Amino acid sequence: MTDQTMFKRYAIYFVPKGTLAKFGRAWLGWDCRKGQYISSENAFAEPLADREYYTKNRGNMSFTQP
Repeated sequence: MTDQTMFKRYAIYFVPKGTLAKFGRAWLGWDCRKGQYISSENAFAEPLADREYYTKNRGNMSFTQP
């Protein structure tokens, strides 16, 4: 068995930009670019403007009886 103290480990991580990065920050509660913890309170809440867009463009999706 080899001695583990003579090895050093390094890692390279790819961090995407945009909504995937925002999701990752909210999920983990850590912003790796700033190097600090973030509040994940309401992290997955959808902005009001997005909800209004979806409700206007979906139409009536409820089932009605004849």
